[in-house]
Amino acid sequence: MSVRTAGLGAARGWTLPELLLATLVAAIIASCALAPLRHALLHARRVAVTATLLQLTLHQERHRAVHGRYAADLSELGWTNAHAACAPPGACAYELRLHAPGADGDDYELQAVPLRGQGDDRCGVLRVDHLGRRGAAAADCW
Repeated sequence: MSVRTAGLGAARGWTLPELLLATLVAAIIASCALAPLRHALLHARRVAVTATLLQLTLHQERHRAVHGRYAADLSELGWTNAHAACAPPGACAYELRLHAPGADGDDYELQAVPLRGQGDDRCGVLRVDHLGRRGAAAADCW
């Protein structure tokens, strides 16, 4: 029998401690990258829904110009459901709501209520009304 010597061809593969250390380093790097990525995703969804709310305000103004009053619900504006702005369908981050408190149709408030993971966003419910006033839980959300 021959005795194996510690030469160049003897070391093959990784030892368990080396593999654990490499996995630990990869996990630390991934955890450092996930927080900014999550923040960017929340921000991108918020920007998309604010654009949708502004688009709906334009639809409301057009509706008022034609009918003499604001629409009482989203279907009057041609929106079949509150998740019409989802892309892809089923991946909605917000639910759109239209509140028209006055019976005469002179006012309204559009809301974007966060769903699922978007609930972690510091801005909460985003609002815009018939006077163009915008609201959210934090000052810099619009």
